[in-house]
Amino acid sequence: MIRRRIKTYTRLSAYWLAFVLLFTSSWLGRKFGHPNFEQALYHLQFGSTGLVDVDQGLIWSYIRQCLLAPLIPTLLIYGLETAVIQIREIGYTAYRAQIRARLRQWATRISLLLERLCFQLFRRRLPLALIIIASIVLLTQLSVWSYIRSLQYMAFFSANYVTPAAIQAPRYKKNLVLIYAESMEQTYAERSVFGSNLIEGLKVSGMQSESIERFVQTPGTGWTIAGIVSSQCGVPLRPVTMRDGNASNEHVKAFMSNATCLGDVLKRAGYKNIFMGGAGLDFAGKGKFLLSHGYDEVYGKTDWREQGETQLNEWGLYDDRLLAIAKKKIDQLEAKGELYNLTLLTLDMHPPSGFISDTCKQRGVSDYQSIVVCSADMLGQLIRYMHQRGYSKNTDIVVLGDHLSMGAPLEDRLEQAKERTIFNRFYTQTALDKNRNIIYHYDLFPTILYILGFRFPESRLALGASVFGPLSTDYTLNQHDNLEEKLKAPSGEYARLWTIPADSP
Repeated sequence: MIRRRIKTYTRLSAYWLAFVLLFTSSWLGRKFGHPNFEQALYHLQFGSTGLVDVDQGLIWSYIRQCLLAPLIPTLLIYGLETAVIQIREIGYTAYRAQIRARLRQWATRISLLLERLCFQLFRRRLPLALIIIASIVLLTQLSVWSYIRSLQYMAFFSANYVTPAAIQAPRYKKNLVLIYAESMEQTYAERSVFGSNLIEGLKVSGMQSESIERFVQTPGTGWTIAGIVSSQCGVPLRPVTMRDGNASNEHVKAFMSNATCLGDVLKRAGYKNIFMGGAGLDFAGKGKFLLSHGYDEVYGKTDWREQGETQLNEWGLYDDRLLAIAKKKIDQLEAKGELYNLTLLTLDMHPPSGFISDTCKQRGVSDYQSIVVCSADMLGQLIRYMHQRGYSKNTDIVVLGDHLSMGAPLEDRLEQAKERTIFNRFYTQTALDKNRNIIYHYDLFPTILYILGFRFPESRLALGASVFGPLSTDYTLNQHDNLEEKLKAPSGEYARLWTIPADSP
């Protein structure tokens, strides 16, 4: 009796697991577009800390749709299996007689064959077959096969990586306001897709600005922390392994401790680095990265709550409040005459549905498309505020989408565009001379330093090259075929960026 129950529970669990894998694959596609294998691994390793600060609605959505919903097909298919087995083992003679009475001889043979096939399938192989099929679907969703193909390019990273060195700071230093706009695509400006330019508000009259036509997303850059790390350090963000001594966020003493990033360079040049984001700092190791690379002050959801802010959603502080706080901070820094880098990260456009702040509600915002319009307008207002106060005379402003939108309500319409690219705009007092019309996240590290007046050999840092000024003669990243697979390939030199020195406390 006990053995039979164990067998029943085992088969039920196997069916349930198979459907959980299938439902999870579908859920990932709806909520996050097409997350890749490395993104999934990274969040398994770094996403546990701060999990309580993520969108609780998202967590409950997964529980309902991927853990509870599979119970329905599990019970149905197990019930069908039980019926087939009972007919086969208990009522087979009566069942066969009924079949013979209703069907002719040829139909009877077919029915008996199908009966035996069903018996063999249900009795022995179906749970395993479903698990295998579901696993294949999930691995395909996570682009595992592409990752496996990339293994042939293991030397690519070291061949293209330029160690950041010999960086010369300018005599006259400018401040920097660096804004990461959640899920902001240049695609939203295409009138042929949306009927109007949804991000028109980011055009600021009276200010010199440039944008690069094609800001293309590549592996290791397609989610928020990856977009920040790759644009500030010039390398993709990949999961770290037990071999590197960094199995999880709790065990990482310093985030990519051997890399030189934007915050490190600016701090050495006398900048005060400040980060303000609406979401929690712990999730995905974001706060650890910033504090490991030159940031003096970092603020996130917990800090805003402790400061008495009440305009918070599941992810964190709404953008209107974040930008209002940022204005006050800029005023204070300018009044003191401090050299600063203020980095902001918005969240109102966060998938899957976005968040509507009080400011946007007052404008009648009710859907994701109008959230995009409102978000662009609020960012434009901050830039105009700085320009009107005269701050832009000694401050460069860079606005970047952190990555392409994923799993948002406008995904189907975005896919109608010939090519989806990420928003970028550089607001400066001096004219900028573009040397090409395509950039990757890796190019932003040298590009931002270049517009601030820093100089370095061949305008190359890490995997990137400045998109302004003379084009580096040894930069070939944008000329490679199969670039995505090459960037996914494991690399010993990349692993060394994470290695903690033996004498580290």
